[in-house]
Amino acid sequence: MKKKILLIFIILFILGSIVTAYLNLVFLPTKIKSVVVSRLEEITRKKVTLGSLQLNIFKGLVLRDLVISDGKAPMLSLAECSGSFLIWPIFRKKIIIPSITFKSVRLFLERRPDSTFNLQDLFSHKAAPVAAERPKFGVFIYRINVVDANIRFQDDTLSPIFTKEMKNLDLTLYLSLPASTKFNFKSETPNISGSGEYKILDKELACQIKVRNFSPAQFQGYYRDSGVVISEGAMDMVIDVNLKDNLISAKISAQNKNLAIS
Repeated sequence: MKKKILLIFIILFILGSIVTAYLNLVFLPTKIKSVVVSRLEEITRKKVTLGSLQLNIFKGLVLRDLVISDGKAPMLSLAECSGSFLIWPIFRKKIIIPSITFKSVRLFLERRPDSTFNLQDLFSHKAAPVAAERPKFGVFIYRINVVDANIRFQDDTLSPIFTKEMKNLDLTLYLSLPASTKFNFKSETPNISGSGEYKILDKELACQIKVRNFSPAQFQGYYRDSGVVISEGAMDMVIDVNLKDNLISAKISAQNKNLAIS
């Protein structure tokens, strides 16, 4: 009996290896990769490049070196995106992804002189409709992990232009029973961390954000016209935010660390 089980396991392993090799060498890089790139270009109206698309026995489907650019510079890039999926729901027109992970995401966020943001361009266009005869699938993602993300912000409405970068950002977003979405995040530069929960049925968001060594002097361009000058010093802050019925409230506790205000 044990020998039969072992033989079946070996046969399944060989068949799985053959299928995986075929997908990685023929099907995914020649057919599916071009479909993914063309579809993303239709949705974003931007230039899209994709390094590789492979099936990994441990990670599931893996995309590497994805770049979305507007012709001048990359707006969004990532080194790797991986996620496994459940096969059986496909027959019910459902694709369930237990977990998806984004590694080394690089995001360029720009506020233009007219106060619009460059990322609005990615979602302001409607993609071309798919063929009517193609079945429509519902996609359900239960957990999203973002590892080692960098966000570079540029505000062109200020003079001189204001730039700031958030480095080494980690984010986890996941569904929680009975009907809520929980999240937590942290970044090394600036030193920010937080966690919270969004109750889907009540449409209520509650989160707490902790900031260490916040330097108001770096953001002087935003309050220069008020007549207040903060030349040096820093603050540690704890911010409790609640959003419900389109009303937002915040409770801020701050500790002064040698602020010089005039």
